[in-house]
Amino acid sequence: MNLADRVEVRFASGSDMSWLREMEIGKDDPQGREMLELHVRMDQVILAVLEGRTIGCLRFELLWSKLPFVSLLFIRPDEYQGQGVGRRMLGFLEDSLRQRGYRSLMSSAQTDNPRSQAWHRKMGFHEIGILYDINTDGTGEVFLLKQLAPQDG
Repeated sequence: MNLADRVEVRFASGSDMSWLREMEIGKDDPQGREMLELHVRMDQVILAVLEGRTIGCLRFELLWSKLPFVSLLFIRPDEYQGQGVGRRMLGFLEDSLRQRGYRSLMSSAQTDNPRSQAWHRKMGFHEIGILYDINTDGTGEVFLLKQLAPQDG
């Protein structure tokens, strides 16, 4: 059994808040903490858990209150990257979005991160535009979109 098959993927709950804060999600920003709690209550934070230990997180939000956007995706520690954990979390999100009636999913990757861009393309996203100099370090963001196929059945 490969690593991804051993991972439990689920929505975060209030009991996961300390781990999320340790990962610096909303850690030093009072508004960020409030937003994180709201995202958790709204089932917009997905976790990957391996043998009781959280190893990954995916957070999404709704742009314009109607377009799902992956705003955060990471796997920690790095030794678990490249083993299908991100794919499992993305699949969980896509299934949830389809059940809610959404037909597309948007994401982004920094312009100086070809590995992330390649992963998105491998997952079925296609580039829809770039915003330059949007990050504090001066890098831009490549925006990507994925159409969600209807569920079977």
